[in-house]
Amino acid sequence: MGALSPGQLVTQLSEALAPRGFDIISPLALSWYNDSLPGTLSSNRIRPAGRAGSAAFAVLVGSSAVLWRPFLQYCAANGEWAALPHPLEAYVECAVSAVLASLPQPPARVVWSHSQTDCLASEAPGYVAMQRAAVAAGTAWLDPCSHLLVHPRHGPWLSLRCLLLFDDLAWAEAQPPPLPCPLAPGVQQAVRARFEAALHATSRGSIPQRDQVQRVWEMWVATREALSPGDTRVARAWRLRGTLRHCTAGMGHMSAPQSSTDGLAAS
Repeated sequence: MGALSPGQLVTQLSEALAPRGFDIISPLALSWYNDSLPGTLSSNRIRPAGRAGSAAFAVLVGSSAVLWRPFLQYCAANGEWAALPHPLEAYVECAVSAVLASLPQPPARVVWSHSQTDCLASEAPGYVAMQRAAVAAGTAWLDPCSHLLVHPRHGPWLSLRCLLLFDDLAWAEAQPPPLPCPLAPGVQQAVRARFEAALHATSRGSIPQRDQVQRVWEMWVATREALSPGDTRVARAWRLRGTLRHCTAGMGHMSAPQSSTDGLAAS
């Protein structure tokens, strides 16, 4: 197969990743992300590399609730995965890497949202501000109170998994305008109250015991609930209780779910 254009790569990635549970595929130029960061996050900028420089083609990969079915099916077919420390993150890397290996032009760099990278401007290991990339690509709106994204279709029920960097290809499309705030008046205050309560319960110094894990997790879900009042899709999160219990079996503690605190350090 010959070389593909950036647009063709987006189509191929979308078709190959969707059955694996990754239904959010957003193209952008590297400069969109770097230029969106304020001075306080300058160290989170990504160093350009390759022929395209700062115009490099990038693809943000994310998932909504549809990820859970293929993930759980994979775990059921590979029993040893349930014993891994982070089975979901392992699945994300395995599934995405399998698709990338099939591309005629794999990305030069892959940045995982759950791992530090050494491709930042600071030259020290750190995280990419994935939420800022989503905002720059016109994928979602970032709530300043909870540091959570709100997607036009999926609401707050999404997670960003990785950023693919095709350093030798340029993305020449115009940058879309930022999405407007979708929240009704008064909703942001409710979001802030629930977020602060969940954060306090998670980081107050005493590690939640096993019988408290469910309660703390429900507080984080309630924060997302506040971002989508009356949205029936909220019920999807509650169906994941069994998954949470399974993944935390044998654990005496739990920190705030990553999907709930994404961006606190880099947003």
